[in-house]
Amino acid sequence: MGIDDVQIFCGSLNLIKYTLSVPYVSPVVLRKELEMLMEQHGEDVLDSSKLVDNHSVIFWNLVSLVNMHNVSMDDYR
Repeated sequence: MGIDDVQIFCGSLNLIKYTLSVPYVSPVVLRKELEMLMEQHGEDVLDSSKLVDNHSVIFWNLVSLVNMHNVSMDDYR
């Protein structure tokens, strides 16, 4: 894995592992990109299916950041 790549590891029911590499976006740039997307398209842009389809680099960097910091939905309840 290079410095410019983020790797996401996903498993499946058949225990096959997949590796996805996307360009790295710093947390500061990620925040600015998310703010810009929300200003241009509203909060609806954060719908995961739209975000992964239209802005996959932002989506996977966000997943990586959340995973790196062990954030769970329980933290927001």
